[in-house]
Amino acid sequence: MSNITSISNFEIVPLNQSSGNNSAFSYRNGNPLISIRIPAINNYLITSSLRLNYVLKILQPNGDLPTNSLRPTAGQVLISDRIGSNSIFDSISVSTSANNSIEQCRNYGRLLASTLPATSGFNEYSSHLTHWFGGICSSNLDVTAKVSNRPIQCSSPLLTGVLGSNQNIPLASINGIGGMIITIQLNSNNQALFSSLPAMVGAYYEISQVSLTGKYGNVDGGILPPISSIRFSAYQSYYSVINTNDHTESIDCRLGAVSSVWSNFCPTTSIQNFNQDSYQTTGLANATGANYDLNCPIRTINFLRAGQKFPLQFQIDETSLRQSVTAVGPSGQKISGFDSLRQNYFQDAVRLSSFDIDSLAGARSEGLLAFFNNVANDSPTQTRQTDFDASPLLGRCFGIGVRYDISGIGSSASFKSSPYSYRITSELDGVSPNSIYTFFMYSTVLTMGMNGSVDVSS
Repeated sequence: MSNITSISNFEIVPLNQSSGNNSAFSYRNGNPLISIRIPAINNYLITSSLRLNYVLKILQPNGDLPTNSLRPTAGQVLISDRIGSNSIFDSISVSTSANNSIEQCRNYGRLLASTLPATSGFNEYSSHLTHWFGGICSSNLDVTAKVSNRPIQCSSPLLTGVLGSNQNIPLASINGIGGMIITIQLNSNNQALFSSLPAMVGAYYEISQVSLTGKYGNVDGGILPPISSIRFSAYQSYYSVINTNDHTESIDCRLGAVSSVWSNFCPTTSIQNFNQDSYQTTGLANATGANYDLNCPIRTINFLRAGQKFPLQFQIDETSLRQSVTAVGPSGQKISGFDSLRQNYFQDAVRLSSFDIDSLAGARSEGLLAFFNNVANDSPTQTRQTDFDASPLLGRCFGIGVRYDISGIGSSASFKSSPYSYRITSELDGVSPNSIYTFFMYSTVLTMGMNGSVDVSS
């Protein structure tokens, strides 16, 4: 690529933004899609500079702001403290102006439910993450709840593979991709918000004053040099359900350059459930009645390709590492030792690079210092000020995964002709379905033709 000689700033408003009182985007009011077009100009788009700016309001069913304060409270409406304002985004699609799809990042909130805690510690949550996501991405539900009592100003990076890869993208019609379209699909209110109060059913959110800001990289002469192709990362996701103590899943992703793959879990009944945090990343759990309150340890994990163990030539076996004495938690859940081997490979898979050395996952968030549940939620005492008690499950940063680029040199694995598979043995009882979200991080190549055509391959 040609050297960038100067930088210019830009601000773009959505194509479908209305004026006046109808300027807000809202799932409830039938305007859940945000479409932003970045024009075809002879500049590079500096993706690391992109910020989606907006004002988020979380509202009671009557349209009033929440009153998340001391318990009990009559107007409590909450949002995930781990991913904050990202809870409102269902998917982010990136394409060229000619509608050539570059990335379809589905289950965006579930993706960040793993990547943010795995690559950010308490220092990040108390500094730049609170600025990006308006103070409600705090890792502490008390803080998130109180900030939600007012309109929340956010300036959020878009952390998809393409837009979060720090890759400069040529925008020109010739020697470029011909402009870009970013389409953001908003989540339902029941997925994005939660509360323990029946009177709050029907609570909703809306965002307004939406714009995309960023920087263009200008080059000598104002003309981009010939570029044959560019390579960058992207995400692809799949959904499934596990309900047995010996579960094998095969995913025919047809991707040619996968650098890592990981999965996170959530009780199936918590999805689209206003009474539960839909973005919790718990371990597997068995249900007592309607409540998933029994921690269910994973015993072994195998990663496979074409039916053979790959890339690990052994299974992850946690049975020999777990504490021999089984303690019992306040709700009857088994308190097991930390799944160190599973967590090591999962953290390695989720991290974007070896430079991510801080993580929320640790003794406190994984419940090793005391009986841990969502009521305590990293607070120093068991007494919370917000009136919400979710299933008391261990492991808020739980997941499984493996990295194929183990050395961090850009290597990858191909699954074009062989499906990716994993096998999990656990203590599931067969009547407690748990949802699995699986994410592939892979490389894709944009090839620019002489007549302005763009071909996308992975």
